[in-house]
Amino acid sequence: MRARVVVALDIDGVLNHDSGGRARRRGVEPAQYFPHCEIGGYYVQWRWDVVDGLREVLTTPGVRGAWLTTWLAQPGLLDEFEQAIGYDDLDLLRAPYPTAGCEAELGFAPTTSHTPATSRWWKYGAAEMLVEQTGAERLCWIDDDLGRARGPGVWEWRPGERDGRLFIRPDSTAGLLGVDVRRVREWVGRAV
Repeated sequence: MRARVVVALDIDGVLNHDSGGRARRRGVEPAQYFPHCEIGGYYVQWRWDVVDGLREVLTTPGVRGAWLTTWLAQPGLLDEFEQAIGYDDLDLLRAPYPTAGCEAELGFAPTTSHTPATSRWWKYGAAEMLVEQTGAERLCWIDDDLGRARGPGVWEWRPGERDGRLFIRPDSTAGLLGVDVRRVREWVGRAV
């Protein structure tokens, strides 16, 4: 399916925040989170306003949503997460995930890394594959690890807006906030 915009989402640190108590000090109200959902032995929590706001974005004509997360390594858990947040009725793409020994078959370089602090991070290649797969003209990528790598070849992945791309790096202790969703909604509105 051709899309004008692909919105790629991470889960941990974005939709599933890791508050550690710091989110409350930043003014994020704990009552805004679903307090006790367990998926595959992992405790997950999210903000309903963010999940609902993203749903609105992801169902906009011309927009295609995609998962770009390490949860891709466990598709059953990703299915459970989609069901828990009410996204199981959305047709979200799943980015290619480089499993050991299958990197080349999926289009990844043999030097692909699972570490975000390197220019060989698997998510960079997967993001490009999503754009190619959808034929999208624009990319919005939301990930709390964006911009961690230093050195040549990674400056274009830093948080901000440039060249038809929007990169958002939420604070993982609070996750994605309503203000971030509004920014995505406005950016998508200019693109479709």
